[in-house]
Amino acid sequence: MQKWRNYSFMRFIRLLAAWLWEHLGTISMVIGWIASFGVPAWFASATEWLGKYGPIAWVSAGFIGVLVFSMVWLVVAVARKIWINSTVHKKFYDSADRVNPMETYFSRKRIKLEDLLPPGSGFVEGKTFEDCELIGPLNVLSIDSFLESNRFESVDHIAISPSANVLNARVFHKCHFRRCKFFNVSFLIAAEFVEHVTNWGGTNWITLPLNKGDPALTPSLPAPPDTESEKPL
Repeated sequence: MQKWRNYSFMRFIRLLAAWLWEHLGTISMVIGWIASFGVPAWFASATEWLGKYGPIAWVSAGFIGVLVFSMVWLVVAVARKIWINSTVHKKFYDSADRVNPMETYFSRKRIKLEDLLPPGSGFVEGKTFEDCELIGPLNVLSIDSFLESNRFESVDHIAISPSANVLNARVFHKCHFRRCKFFNVSFLIAAEFVEHVTNWGGTNWITLPLNKGDPALTPSLPAPPDTESEKPL
């Protein structure tokens, strides 16, 4: 019987500790509010130059304490959220699958695109990706590749001249991307394919202008003659 009582007591302690840990944030906030009101109010009542004003001084000091505590709590909560987001973000980008860059087909993999590049080369050719998460950072120049039903997160699209000499990009040649998610990638797109790529949906162009027929995407032509000024006087 004594053994059973000891077991029940220890189980109660474990459950209580688990509950306290789970609700630690709420408990701390409630205690903080009570203390932030009570302590300033007590000091106000114990201070001679404030005590003479009676309850109005005590209550005012209490509410000022609650306001200060709430501001500090908000700053701490925002800082904690930023820290958690940065930790999760870093963990996501550091948790890519190990892949064999010699393979030509990848399915349901989380891949750092840099891991696909051969040593000393910036050229990836003839690979197929299906339902993969493809992670940068990387500048990608896609040549004769096909993208189908993909999603883009933190991805930019940059229109470039067809004759541009691109130095800071990795070439993906004759690759297929189906139902993939791209993260932290910048796509370099030749100007003549801007309209086609825009039709993919989800594109984020950071170069302007982008409209078909715009002077940035088409050769400039001389202005037509001013026929009015050429009429004989």
